[in-house]
Amino acid sequence: MQAQRHEDEKYLEQRFARAAALINNEDIARDKDVRAFLLTPREKFSL
Repeated sequence: MQAQRHEDEKYLEQRFARAAALINNEDIARDKDVRAFLLTPREKFSL
């Protein structure tokens, strides 16, 4: 999937770590929401 989406491995690691934290804090719980978080390239939205 990484190669198909042309994503930097560094950002994927950060995204998965953040998703794990959100799940542990029960900020997101539904599979649908977790998938959406993981598939959204947050680095594209930097200020």
